[in-house]
Amino acid sequence: MENGKDDFNLKILIVDYEPGMRDSAARCLRNLSFKETDFPEKISFEIFLAETREAALKEIKEKSPDIILLDYKLSDMNELEVLKTCDSTRFLTIVITPFASPEVAITATRRGAFDFLAKPFSPDELREAVKKSAKNIFMSCNLKQLQEEKSRIRFEFVSVLAHELKSPLAAIEGYLRLIDERVKGEELASYDTMLKRSV
Repeated sequence: MENGKDDFNLKILIVDYEPGMRDSAARCLRNLSFKETDFPEKISFEIFLAETREAALKEIKEKSPDIILLDYKLSDMNELEVLKTCDSTRFLTIVITPFASPEVAITATRRGAFDFLAKPFSPDELREAVKKSAKNIFMSCNLKQLQEEKSRIRFEFVSVLAHELKSPLAAIEGYLRLIDERVKGEELASYDTMLKRSV
């Protein structure tokens, strides 16, 4: 994911053993960009392709995609090995499959998939699934930035407060030591000025 001044660029990896499916999905998404009222930045996409598990793992390692469109069954893998092999918390996965069933959807979700798209799907369905994933990533990034800002402000507040309290507390501690050591004798009234300054 790359943030520019006015745009939010996400990397999409399309993993499908069918060249026609990979190419049509890439064409559908290549010029996709959108901007919503909630997001000041324009969200756009960079597309990468892979046809096998090995190629997908290589692209994941080298390109660090934000969204993966993952065919449920590739020629060189059993079910969702890509999700088993990788840390799927680093990206959102949309599983695409002609084997649409509740069991497949549950298995995909349990292995870390974010969404599920049954083949054949329309270009609009694909774009909507990708937009939904992009919005989720955008909101997660903004939430993380807000949490970091909150931590920074809290740290600055505590630092300023500690600095501001240091001198008065040192003065009070000094007066208490003088009173404890009875430097002005045993007459309590002679310590009134110190006590008033300490309050």
